[in-house]
Amino acid sequence: MSEKSWQLTERDREWLSWVGRWWFVTAENIEAEWVRKYGQANRRAVLRRVQAAREMGLVESLRMVANRPAAVWLTKEGMKLVGIRGEATRPRLAEFHHDLYVVELAQKLVAERPDTELVTERELRREDTPGGAANFDPQYAVQRRNSNAVILGGNRRVYPDLVTVRKTNGHHLIHEVEHTPKDVRRLVSLMTSYQESENVDGIRYYAFDAALDRLERARSIAVERSVSRGNRTPIQIVRWDDFMSTEKEERL
Repeated sequence: MSEKSWQLTERDREWLSWVGRWWFVTAENIEAEWVRKYGQANRRAVLRRVQAAREMGLVESLRMVANRPAAVWLTKEGMKLVGIRGEATRPRLAEFHHDLYVVELAQKLVAERPDTELVTERELRREDTPGGAANFDPQYAVQRRNSNAVILGGNRRVYPDLVTVRKTNGHHLIHEVEHTPKDVRRLVSLMTSYQESENVDGIRYYAFDAALDRLERARSIAVERSVSRGNRTPIQIVRWDDFMSTEKEERL
């Protein structure tokens, strides 16, 4: 079917805008979003619309990992169509699994937290990447600190995987997906940065088994040091499999 045969619909604009919130998504993610928003979806219909958008130059798609769904992301033309500023980006192979897990987590959070606004990493980087004095104070990102809570120089910032904003008070809950082990010192620094932000009410890590031990060690250090400073912002660690398999999350 030629490009001229395709007609862009209002629903196309809606799901393309949604795709633009992420580094990439899959057809399965788009189908789940349609079910959430419209109550039903047909996989074949989703694939047809993705193919239409691809032929119109609005998205690209690529199977990056064997036995995993193809990644779908907006082109520059797609971003322009739905009014998203900034440069078009391609998925990062090294971050493929992590970024896909984040989308899956976000879809669960959106379904279970209708009283909050969800902000993605791509959105908050677009809003909070330093570009001059006008946006020195970040809205969603936080100032980077070392493990002793001292702000690091150079206007360095931490950009969480996801932020949910409570509509009642505007405060933030940080959500991070950890599927590989990180250096404990780095984790303590990141946790401390979140704890010391005045807008952050809590931090939650969704951990795969490989990352659990170091996360627990880092949390123990970060909490002990924060209590000595009079800061009691909670840090919660939950197993990914346990959280994603439950029907409804336990609210923090």
